Amino acid sequence: MNPTRRAKPHAFTLVEVLFVMAIVIMLFAAAASGAKKAWGSQELKASAIRLSHDLALASQTAVKLNQTVQVRFYRYEGIDNAAGTPQFQSYQMVVRDPASGMVRPLLERQSLDGSSVLSSFPRFSSVLAKTERRNQEKDPNLAIGEYEYASVEFRPNGRTNLDPTAQRQWTLTLIPPAWTDRIGELPPDFQTLSIEPLTGAVRLW
Repeated sequence: MNPTRRAKPHAFTLVEVLFVMAIVIMLFAAAASGAKKAWGSQELKASAIRLSHDLALASQTAVKLNQTVQVRFYRYEGIDNAAGTPQFQSYQMVVRDPASGMVRPLLERQSLDGSSVLSSFPRFSSVLAKTERRNQEKDPNLAIGEYEYASVEFRPNGRTNLDPTAQRQWTLTLIPPAWTDRIGELPPDFQTLSIEPLTGAVRLW
């Protein structure tokens, strides 16, 4: 009888190994890109929710204190900003002392998450249409160097300083920082808040 032949074990060639490795690398890259996009989207939504809550708090505080509460939105060049241009990336709730006329912060300055800024394009953030330029010397508590700010006021009667005849709702739109150079366009992922001028109601949509 002839001895039974043993099957030779099949070995992968170098080309096959490289091909499989290339596929694995592409799958990892796609997964990492998707995870990064999902994380940025969550940060954007979290910033929008926090801002809407703080604006609602400003409206409630104005009624409680029987005093106008101002929310200032600061535009400056931050060191964590990859775009390298001044952007609206933080805000603060303040009141003006009736006796001295000095502005007093009610809360510390709140920074938006790293993947979120407010669009400065008036079509998307009409609240930020008018800004005033300041520097750190006039407001040493901020420590952000030269900056601009836009503001909205919530009054004790529930109204705001926003003109209801100009538009029914005033908006603030949060976008990724890298998108700010595309003037007049919105990215695929964004969050918009609206402020009703006559009631101060804030809505996220």
